[in-house]
Amino acid sequence: GGEVPVGTVQNAEEILSDDHVRARQMVLEVDHPGSAGRYLIAGQPLKFSRTPARPSGRAPILDEQG
Repeated sequence: GGEVPVGTVQNAEEILSDDHVRARQMVLEVDHPGSAGRYLIAGQPLKFSRTPARPSGRAPILDEQG
């Protein structure tokens, strides 16, 4: 017989509070103009030793020219 890969199914709250997710910086907190503070975005899943991945900028505001 074959092997079936399995893993834990988590909801969004569980994922955001997971120690491994936080240690790997899989969720980042960023500022956005016009919002009431900071919000969460998905971090870069691939980590490179010589090329650190950071968000290059914020998402545009509605009707904002890029």
